[in-house]
Parts: sequence; structure tokens; C-alpha cells
Amino acid sequence: MHIDQKEQDDFFQEGILILYRAVQTFDESKNKTFTRYFELILKRHFYHLISKLPKYLLYEDSNFMECFAYHESDDSQDFVKNCSDFEKQIYQAYFIEKQAVKRISINMACDPKKIYNAIFRIKEKYKNVI
Repeated sequence: MHIDQKEQDDFFQEGILILYRAVQTFDESKNKTFTRYFELILKRHFYHLISKLPKYLLYEDSNFMECFAYHESDDSQDFVKNCSDFEKQIYQAYFIEKQAVKRISINMACDPKKIYNAIFRIKEKYKNVI
């Protein structure tokens, strides 16, 4: 298993808890060794934990939303010029006026999915400008 360095301590503690649980629940009548029993439940638990880990990567010094929402610089002006009219309306309503997506979709008479897609495109265009 490939466990990130940041999570090794957490997995070690989980392993200790699983060892304690294995000692409590081990049954010799099942004709298994304790080592195999412990290994089996440890692997299952670790696979479960790994599947629950987030699948995305966060940038360590990411102030993306702060930069995006509050800075009106020349870069953001260039960025707004590259947007379509619909994206400009979404940018104004969502990022500047802080309106909810549901309210924007009602005001603009369009599907919320379309609003979410536009927000995604706006973010991607802004990332390219930075």
C-alpha cells in the first residue's frame, strides 16, 4: 500500500487499534492463526481507510478564492475580457455579489447545472491568467 508520509502516523494509530480489536475478537475455533487473522482485518481496514481518503490535491499556499473574489487588478480585467457574456453575468452575480447558485438560476431562468459549469469555466480561465 502506498501511504503518504503525512498519513503514516494516523495509519500507525489505526493499526494499534485494530491489533487491540483483533486480540479481543480472535477465535481459535476457526482454525486460523492469530497472525493471519490480524493481517486480514488490518488489510481490510486499511483498504477501507484508503478508499475514504480524498482523491484531490490541495495546493499548500492556495488562496485562490481570496484572490479571485477580492482583487480587481489588471490581470482580472484581462481575465474578464476573455469570458463570454453569460460568464460575465455569472462572475458578477456569484463572485462579486455573492449570490447563491439557486438564486442566479432563477434570475437568469436557466438550469443550476449550467451555472455550475460556467463557474467551473470561470475558475479555469482565471487559473490560466495567474
